Amino acid sequence: MKKLEPKRIDPEISWKIVKRGLRERRITLMALAQELGLAASTVCSVKYTNYPSIEAAIARRISTVPENIWPDRYPDRAGKIISNSDQESDT
Repeated sequence: MKKLEPKRIDPEISWKIVKRGLRERRITLMALAQELGLAASTVCSVKYTNYPSIEAAIARRISTVPENIWPDRYPDRAGKIISNSDQESDT
């Protein structure tokens, strides 16, 4: 039996969530990078690369958790990838 791979979330969608959330709070990526002591390019790398510490910092700044922004990067406790459709069915 062929193992099904979890559906990947388009990084552009997650990135739009990040940028909108930061913009609403008048925070720039450069300011966030300086706050974290990182280069802006390192902070921006989270768009395509799993970088838990930066993901957590961004999520805190926009009052959410990384799982809400990057659900395909964070499996639930049973090891299942959380998808947006799973979240919608719970409400």
